[in-house]
Amino acid sequence: MHARLLLAARLLLALSSACGEADRVTPVPAHSSAPVPAARPSATVDQTVRASATRARSVARALVHGRKLSTEGRWLEAVKAFEEAVTGEPPNPYAFAELGWAALHAGELDRSLAASERGLTLTQEPKVRAMLLYNRGRVQEQRGKKDEARQSYEESLKLRPNDEVKKRLEELGGKAPPAPERRVACDKAFGTVREACACFVGARKELGLPEEGAGSCASLPVDSQVTGRPLEVIRIASGAEAVVWLLADVKGRLRPVVEIAGGDIAARKLLAPLEDDSTVVSLLFERTSTDTGKTVRTTAEVLCLVGDRKGAPVCPLEVPHAVAELKDGVPAPDRTVTFARSVKASGKVEVKKQGGPKDLIPSGSLGSHALW
Repeated sequence: MHARLLLAARLLLALSSACGEADRVTPVPAHSSAPVPAARPSATVDQTVRASATRARSVARALVHGRKLSTEGRWLEAVKAFEEAVTGEPPNPYAFAELGWAALHAGELDRSLAASERGLTLTQEPKVRAMLLYNRGRVQEQRGKKDEARQSYEESLKLRPNDEVKKRLEELGGKAPPAPERRVACDKAFGTVREACACFVGARKELGLPEEGAGSCASLPVDSQVTGRPLEVIRIASGAEAVVWLLADVKGRLRPVVEIAGGDIAARKLLAPLEDDSTVVSLLFERTSTDTGKTVRTTAEVLCLVGDRKGAPVCPLEVPHAVAELKDGVPAPDRTVTFARSVKASGKVEVKKQGGPKDLIPSGSLGSHALW
């Protein structure tokens, strides 16, 4: 019996030793052709990656939530949401622009100015810098520093044309500088929307979108009064930001034409402004923004020349159909201005005011415009 127990103990000891050897990694000599076992990522690295992804999602949620609060005029709550968004790593200049805007309307001018100045140190992207400079100008204007405000507005307009900024500058006695030349991202023809989307997602920096994450792109559904599909509307998103672009179909190839900028965009309908001219098409869309501190919805039409006309397709004109301040998410009847537009065979586009308050009329929108 004693001998059996001794033998069993020796066997257990041998097995324990063998298992211990199996758990060790035997070094592979430099001259050996045997594969080197891949190193497994440490738990610490896994935890860091997971924490970073969780933090990025938290920042994106804070941005979306803050924007919703802003559109509802709940500025102090929006400030708190954007304060959460600016804690992300790396710092997001968009978040500082949103914080500066919300703090401005919450009456917290010091916080607004600090957010704008911080954001300007983080980016050279024209679109974002233009937003930050405008926010800074608004604070300077409220504090009576008109010369500084004019300079901020002028710098903003040099980077991005904007009717509200121009109006502010002119009210301070300034003159808007020439609009910057607008580059068309992904300026080539594509066989499919998928191919165009791949290019736009890769050009997020040029589009003024944050580059973190994979980005996304999709064609937006739109009703049509036009035969075929002369225009495609695509939305490119990254993080909590997005832009909308129009692509023109030229002989079966899609070419980027113009960005529809200025807020949250909803595509509505493709129109044929000239019944007997298929080379003129347009997109009716809605833009919701808080550029003036109030939530404003603009129904507008961007007019494009496509098809067999000489030269590359262009969308040279945007004209308003209606501008309304929203109250509880719907247009306020006493704060809605409407327009009538007509397109002549000569290429002249006439825009007339039909009714509503004059202060909601976009700068330069009334009168006669040349489409070609």
